[in-house]
Amino acid sequence: MSDLATSGNHMDRILAISLGMHKEASYPKDLVTVRETMNIGSGVFLSQSVAYEQPDANLRWRVIVTSPGERSSSDSIELGHPLFGAIITIGAAGILACICLFFVFYRKRTEKIIMYADWRFTSAFILGCSLFNGSTFTLVGPNTDATCLLRMWTFHMCFVLALSPLFVKIWRIKQIIGQSVTFRRKAISNSQATLYCLPLLVVQAVICTIISILDPPRQGEVNKVSEGVITQHIVCQTNTNAHLSPK
Repeated sequence: MSDLATSGNHMDRILAISLGMHKEASYPKDLVTVRETMNIGSGVFLSQSVAYEQPDANLRWRVIVTSPGERSSSDSIELGHPLFGAIITIGAAGILACICLFFVFYRKRTEKIIMYADWRFTSAFILGCSLFNGSTFTLVGPNTDATCLLRMWTFHMCFVLALSPLFVKIWRIKQIIGQSVTFRRKAISNSQATLYCLPLLVVQAVICTIISILDPPRQGEVNKVSEGVITQHIVCQTNTNAHLSPK
């Protein structure tokens, strides 16, 4: 075993690691996953030990069979992936549709029906939806620590950024209608209503910050064995299931 470990041959070193793992586990019958190093994305191998005996010749061997694993090509959405074109097309179409709708609202902002719809907050909602569509672009690219964290922040912050003006708009209408029933008039200016959007954004930012500190989504490795073949997957994962983030 020492000769294998000190050998300059790459596979000899893998066999030495395999032998050590089998020996430590008392030579199990099940397949053993062997990693070249502890670094994520390093080579992964599938190993099995088989007893070979010849009682007449007083011969007893342990045969270690080690085969390299495969790297999955479907973990990340990159150029050439079946979903690459679909994500880029849908995201760009969503942004373009929101921008066009925003310009329509802005040009017709003096019309009575658009004024009654509170065009300012409706336009803010539309622009927020365009950013939310743009967050889909973060799904493109390899699964690294930076992209995993970026996907969590952009998805949740853009979601709240889009919906907060809509919620405040509905709340202001409810307040105004409720005051009219009691024959009391209460004015809520646009600047006051805008300030009411901030608590939702601050709460979401605090939640994302806490998650980023305590349990951030990071690049992780998942090895799956199927029909004697091991496949290595590089994914975004967390230590707990306390939150939802796009992967």
